[in-house]
Amino acid sequence: MARALASGFRRRVILDSIGGEYSGLGVSISDTRALVQYWNANHQAPALGIVFTPGLGPRGGEGKQLAEFFRFASYTENCWVVVDEIDRYAGPAGMDPSLQWVLNYGRHRGISLLGVARRAARVHRDVTSQADILYLFQCREPRDLLYLSNFVEDEKELVSLEVGEYITCGETEGG
Repeated sequence: MARALASGFRRRVILDSIGGEYSGLGVSISDTRALVQYWNANHQAPALGIVFTPGLGPRGGEGKQLAEFFRFASYTENCWVVVDEIDRYAGPAGMDPSLQWVLNYGRHRGISLLGVARRAARVHRDVTSQADILYLFQCREPRDLLYLSNFVEDEKELVSLEVGEYITCGETEGG
């Protein structure tokens, strides 16, 4: 589902921290210096796809690269920033300040955020509170169901979903 959504965005910068999920949706980059150089050379293109996979480049240090990626994302404009496994970077205890900026103020630069996570209870509440739309898939974990009950009339709906089925909460832009 996330891959299908991301493929529909004309301008996208994807953080694929696990690797491989978004191959083919843009130029693959694993070093933040190369990421900035590519952006600077191509940022005015009407269509742009970048898939950033940290920890594979020559600079090493995934944590440092992630902080640099989120700082980079806060300076982009007119694009989607897709963060796969967002709960790794925006958990209940906090999130990277640059990611927080993108979440709260990115709209002023035309930045939209797509966060993808398997576990609702492990995602920072600011992420879900700022969401215009949620796609909720099958869920059986009690803490996740408790939180998601704020978005659905009956959380039993989530338990009974088949693999690949989902419930949409909220509205997409324009309706």
